[in-house]
Amino acid sequence: MRVQPIIINSNINRQNPKFGCNIYKPNTLLHKISPVISYMDKLFDKSVTVSRFCWHDKNPQISKYIKEIKTKGWQNSENVMWDINKDNRQKYVIIMHGLSHNISCLQDLYSNIVEKTNFGILAPEYSGLTYSCREKTYLEPKNLLKDASVGLEYLRKKGIEDKNIYVLGHSFGGFVATELAEKNKDLGGLILVSTTDTFKHRAESIKNGYTELVPPKIKKIIQISPIARLFMTSVFSTSKHMRKVNVPTDFIHCEKDNLVKIKNIFKLALKSKHLDSFVVLKEGGHKMDKNKINAIVEMLNRIK
Repeated sequence: MRVQPIIINSNINRQNPKFGCNIYKPNTLLHKISPVISYMDKLFDKSVTVSRFCWHDKNPQISKYIKEIKTKGWQNSENVMWDINKDNRQKYVIIMHGLSHNISCLQDLYSNIVEKTNFGILAPEYSGLTYSCREKTYLEPKNLLKDASVGLEYLRKKGIEDKNIYVLGHSFGGFVATELAEKNKDLGGLILVSTTDTFKHRAESIKNGYTELVPPKIKKIIQISPIARLFMTSVFSTSKHMRKVNVPTDFIHCEKDNLVKIKNIFKLALKSKHLDSFVVLKEGGHKMDKNKINAIVEMLNRIK
């Protein structure tokens, strides 16, 4: 059940510039010369609006296990993470969510992990997506890595050894999880579920006729300009970090994922130095559904 949204307004960023998000700081030369970057910023603005104001009530099944921890994010903005642990478990999975989500959106996954595995869960939020945050934020890689790293340091201070810490990323969260695994080579493993690899999927869909939320001018530029598509296929590159990951890596992806084509993730997996498995699900799409949750639980239960 959802909490009462504070505000729902797709035009919130134009009304109040303190809200929203950019992938680059505004008023740069890039913004002045590139309508594609401006378009990408608007996509991220929309995602941040949804993330901030669509928080869910805590699931009664796991609410008694949730410890909500206040943290400081980018530029000391208010942030939060959930430590979900039953029976003082000494193995953890750090879960990084995708765009247009927040840490309250994956509670079906959390409850299944809590009840069916011997793992605790740490769910760090990204700077600027906490329900109480009212400041402008920038989804730049260094800020995302900082948010994930705060969670990792929290677990270390609790006495959890790196070898007992696994990091899982869903969709866009796969980029953040991969970057965290690259920087911390003693972690137990990396699990990528319906991960993205840059915004190649968006560029391909626009080239092939996708028009939702795409202004005609931007659509035309992306369809005819390889340079415009090149930018979209370079930002938030999971591939760049995958080559440097030195921990066991597993993939879970749906064959019918129409947002991120499985052929692109096969290519990503081939760049892994320590590929353990690639689980292909016959049913489902891009969202975190029952099939994915079952596959994650099964994967965690195979870990000794």
